[in-house]
Amino acid sequence: MQAASLRCLAVVGLFLLVPLHSAFAEHPNETVPFPSKHEGVDFPVGYITGHQGEGEAQTHMQVIYPAMEDGFEADMAGNGPFTWVQFIGDDGEDIEQYTLLATSLAKRGHIVVVHAGVSDATDFDELLSQIESGYEFMVSLNASNEALMGSFGQIDLDHWGLGGHGHGAAAAYGVLPFWNERSATPNAQPPRAVFGLGADFSSWGEADHWASLAPEGWIIDVPKPSTGLFVTGTLDGVAEFNDVTAVLNATDEFGWHAMQLLGANHYQFQESTSFFESLADEDAAITQQEQIERTSEHVVPYLDLALRGDHESFRIAFNRPDDANTLSDEDAYVQENLLPSQFLNEVSQIIAPSNTSNFSTQDTVNWRINWTLRDGTPSDNVSSTWLIEIECQVLGMPSFAGSLTNNKEAECLYPMADVPPGEQVFLLQIRVEGAPMTLYHPFNRTDTPLLFTTPIPTIDVEQRGSLVVEAASFATDPDGQDVLFVGADLIGGAIGNFSISIDSTGESLTVTHTAPGEYVDGADVLLKVRAAGDGVIDEGEVTTIIRVVPVDDPVVVESTVPMQNMVEDGPSISITLKDFVTDPEDEELMASVSGETQGFYGPIEFTISEGVLSMTPRENMHGASILHLLVSDGVNTPVELDVPLYIEPLNDPLTVNSSYWNIELLEDEAIALNLSEMAWDIDGDVLFWTIMDQSTNVDVVRAASQILISGAMDYSGFDNSIYLNVSDGEMTHSALLNITVLPQPDAPLVTIKELNSVDDRSGGLMWWVYDPDGAIPSEANISVNGTMLENLSHSCSFDSSSSTNRCLTFIEYPSDANGTVEIRVAVIDGDLGIESVSYM
Repeated sequence: MQAASLRCLAVVGLFLLVPLHSAFAEHPNETVPFPSKHEGVDFPVGYITGHQGEGEAQTHMQVIYPAMEDGFEADMAGNGPFTWVQFIGDDGEDIEQYTLLATSLAKRGHIVVVHAGVSDATDFDELLSQIESGYEFMVSLNASNEALMGSFGQIDLDHWGLGGHGHGAAAAYGVLPFWNERSATPNAQPPRAVFGLGADFSSWGEADHWASLAPEGWIIDVPKPSTGLFVTGTLDGVAEFNDVTAVLNATDEFGWHAMQLLGANHYQFQESTSFFESLADEDAAITQQEQIERTSEHVVPYLDLALRGDHESFRIAFNRPDDANTLSDEDAYVQENLLPSQFLNEVSQIIAPSNTSNFSTQDTVNWRINWTLRDGTPSDNVSSTWLIEIECQVLGMPSFAGSLTNNKEAECLYPMADVPPGEQVFLLQIRVEGAPMTLYHPFNRTDTPLLFTTPIPTIDVEQRGSLVVEAASFATDPDGQDVLFVGADLIGGAIGNFSISIDSTGESLTVTHTAPGEYVDGADVLLKVRAAGDGVIDEGEVTTIIRVVPVDDPVVVESTVPMQNMVEDGPSISITLKDFVTDPEDEELMASVSGETQGFYGPIEFTISEGVLSMTPRENMHGASILHLLVSDGVNTPVELDVPLYIEPLNDPLTVNSSYWNIELLEDEAIALNLSEMAWDIDGDVLFWTIMDQSTNVDVVRAASQILISGAMDYSGFDNSIYLNVSDGEMTHSALLNITVLPQPDAPLVTIKELNSVDDRSGGLMWWVYDPDGAIPSEANISVNGTMLENLSHSCSFDSSSSTNRCLTFIEYPSDANGTVEIRVAVIDGDLGIESVSYM
């Protein structure tokens, strides 16, 4: 499982907190060579109990060590000297409670001296006394075989550390930097490792740390490699992981790596758990053996790294299984801050330019470090498969990569051009397989005064407008810092016509011309500028002129145009545009309607010329409309001006198409005329039509929008006795319709009236011919039984009142006629060329 790492250079806040004295604190030099890491099979483990001191000062301890065989007082193994750890137990725990944990360390070659548990981790003086007793006890064991066979010379007194559980872990961490405060152990090497299991800092106040808890006058002096390992469990109900890291984060002089084991609780680090302890803790999700094994898998390589100088153990101890810079552990959450850690040794250093700590903008500073591993391995002998990284930084600025020289010295080149003037600090960090050493070097970045722009720029602001002015326009900083405004005062001219405001960043200011109307007088302004940065105050003043740039203002609609009243077909009217629209510069106004200065718009004709709008009613048109004008000064965006107008209507005479009053139609036919074609009203009024028909010859009727005209049966001739009247409600037009019925020839109608027999062979035939045209038939044929009779003589008489010819013809029957006969009379109409027939 992977957690967000507190990578060394990723947290800017840490850079700002780094105290320089930490980098140069005097630690006792580590003794080399280191004892080798145990690579063989696990040692058997022996143990003894002992004490140091007399009376109340007596300290009881249990020592668990690599042995020749398992058991109490078993001979110590002869593979030493062995590194060792003083381990402080938790509140109320005796020295036998940590046998399982101590055994896991001892079998890998680390002696563990277990102290009884403590309930308070704040009495550093008392705690150091116990640690000092433990040290003296180990000195005595190393001096002879009297107390423990085989111990003589097998204890490495120079390479030892501290550890603890719960309150004991807090105690071990608390006393770590104060070993040099003990005078009873002169020249003794300090503890160079500290690990804590379920560290419980509850006895510390919220803001307590080394400085506040140590006796007055004690000096904080964290021994190299200045790094600890802390392990808690996700189910630790006593010591929260975040409480531990909060304490560790309270100092910038100590590097740390913290693990939160999945499923582990607080009390499984010790041998057994009491009933009351179990109530305060969570139930573990892993066994005690799993919890201790997973812990020792990191504590053992941590001790190999810190006490034996085995650099290769770093990645195992600090959860970097895949690569040097990626934290990962499938059994734990991990977090760290290794910025203060010192896992390498500085041999020498060179800074160029040399013999100075003052650097100017033109300088590039070269800082070169000759370094080794803690075991003395020179940099050019480090394994070629190991990752070596150089990181460079001026504190407070972005970091960048350094390089290795041909002889593997670390080198950083720091260009001064972008570094702010003032007191600064170089940082150079070397990381080998992720294990860092960080060095600091204070310096002074000298300041070059601001360079003011020549000639001084003027500030040209538009009339009644605003202008944003950049500070960089007036000065530049040779040191590469931004130039900011820190003051601006109007000192002369029309100062009441302007306002000035500096923005929140100081990078610019806004000048606003506040005068109304056409005031264009300028002003003088005193500007104070300063280079950004807190190191050195680099500032100056410059006076410049504010000038007003006149602008052609857009026209303004001052008032609305009232209703413009006209009369249909009446005279023109005009309006002056300046009565309603003004131009601040009093320029002549220009206007258009849909882009045109003359034309037709609704019921009017318009013309715009020299700022005057003229409107003339169009012929026979009336009604209301709004004329939409765009008015401008010819430069700026036009404004809209609406001109409402109304043309009062007049009642125009009806328009009559007189030709439609003269009508022709054929005899015995009818025609339809559209009234809308006979007369109309240009005002669009509804017309009312009436007919006064007194004719007996012609019939005129109205059918919706038409009139239907028809003559009497067989009538032809001229008729003007019918009036057609049309009115719009006020005016009426009345006129006679001149109707001509054109005659058409009619077919005659033959009727055999009777046959009067004269004798058996003849008779008198009476027949009538009706002809509406009044014509006398010119020819008649009579047939009997299909035989046309010839040489007949007709005697006819015409009755004009009935248009009938009454004829009598004497006929003789054909010789073959016998009995009944069929008589046929046919009359020929010369006009139509047809024959009319009747039978008897």
